[in-house]
Order: sequence, then C-alpha cells, then structure tokens
Amino acid sequence: RCGGGTNHRLGLDDAAMLKENHLAWAGGIGPAIAAVRAAAPWPSRVIVEAETAEEAKTAVAAGADGVLLDEFSPEALGALVPQLRALAAQRGAPVVLEASGINPQQLRAYAASGIDLISSSAPVTRGPWLDLSMRFSAVSLES
Repeated sequence: RCGGGTNHRLGLDDAAMLKENHLAWAGGIGPAIAAVRAAAPWPSRVIVEAETAEEAKTAVAAGADGVLLDEFSPEALGALVPQLRALAAQRGAPVVLEASGINPQQLRAYAASGIDLISSSAPVTRGPWLDLSMRFSAVSLES
C-alpha cells in the first residue's frame, strides 16, 4: 500500500484469480468458478479476468465475486458496467468490477466509467529504479 493505492489481493489465499489459461483448462468460466468453490478449504473470493463483454457477463452470471476487465476502453466500460450490475442484482449478490491496463493519463476517464477499482502497474513499471548492491566479506568465527 503506497501513494493512496491498495492491493486488490495479496496472494492466492484471499482470492483466486482465474485467467485465460485457467478458464481454458477448466472448460469455461462456469466450470472454473465451480472448481475453485469446491476445492477451496475456506470461503475464497473468485475474480475472473475478462477480455470481452460476453466473458464478463458470463462471469457475473456464473457467480464471480469480481471481474477484472482487461483492456476495455472507458467508453466500452461505461456501456458494460450497468449491464453487469443488473446481472449481479438478478443473482442477488454484489460484484466488484476492476479495470486493468490503465496508465495515469487515463485515470479520470476510467473512474467516470462506473467501475469500482482501477488496476495499474504504472507505480512499479514507471517509477525510478534504485540501484542497490550488497557485498559480503569473510569473517573468522574462531577466536
């Protein structure tokens, strides 16, 4: 947590994120969500990465707790978010919607689209690097 940001998940124990390869292996979004829910030894949030509007709708209808909307434009999200909220209301459970692939210049447009979270790697990839080194020297343990 730095600069006002927070983590959307800290590891595999607080949320399972299902990406393209997981979905393909499980045979689709619904089977992947069901497999996680059946195998998790504790209640775990399930987040599905969606690359199309249809994938996002399927994820919400199948019971995803969150949808990571990857590489959508702000305009596309503005149209899609109300549809996803309506699907979540029909199933009687909230859904968290997150946009990814966002750079700092796009923040206002994405924030206005109605999503809950914005994911950006800019703080890591665009920040200056600190060149560190560590040197070891031999020390005798004999007195």
